[in-house]
Amino acid sequence: ITGGVFNSTDAGATWFPVFDEQSILTTGDIAIDPVNPDVVYIGTGDPNGGSRNFPGAGIYKSTDAGATWQLTGLENTVSIGRVLVDPSNTQRVFVAAIGSYFAPNPERGVYRSNDGGATWDNVLFVSDTTGAIDLIMDQNDPDFLMAAMWERVRRPQSSQLFGPTGGIYTSTDGGDTWTEIDPVAAGLPNPETRNVGRIGLSMSASDPNIIYALYNDGRTLIGVYKTTDKGVTWTDAAPNN
Repeated sequence: ITGGVFNSTDAGATWFPVFDEQSILTTGDIAIDPVNPDVVYIGTGDPNGGSRNFPGAGIYKSTDAGATWQLTGLENTVSIGRVLVDPSNTQRVFVAAIGSYFAPNPERGVYRSNDGGATWDNVLFVSDTTGAIDLIMDQNDPDFLMAAMWERVRRPQSSQLFGPTGGIYTSTDGGDTWTEIDPVAAGLPNPETRNVGRIGLSMSASDPNIIYALYNDGRTLIGVYKTTDKGVTWTDAAPNN
């Protein structure tokens, strides 16, 4: 199986593999400790879908810039879409776990570690068919988080890459509690009346009040939405798309 993690020490002119000795090469996301760049987290598994995706084996951590790796849990999450490290407290790490493509599994949602990955708590769970595909954090206020939840299950004779439990959740207390954004009140696609599949999130680096959300219906793009008030209200950022 192809995949893995590569490192460059000359600004990208050359690359060398640093993850090939591990049993799992599929990689969903990479996070580097913003205070100590020798600390790196790898979220394994293919989160992007498709009929030939390969599962992961949890979170791996390196404390020597990728020379060695240790498995630090979440083995049953199957696929991981995002890993974030709190810049104000780098022992606090968040993971968006999408879960299995091929069967319901309860190890989905947003996980948080307060001890650098030694232990994990599931702080946002929606259902055993709905996982967290994306996660963003306000770097100036790391207690503010926004998670995109994606309902999906692929079966031998059919696949469902959308569902009514998909949507966006926010937390203002570092993941202790979460609130689902009401799509009708906020101006977002309503999963009760149309197919809502994968959602991608991006926060402006210069103004964290500005956030973009890309929606698809399980097959194609259905809209790009923008908020200037940190998720309270949204407008269609590409009305002619």
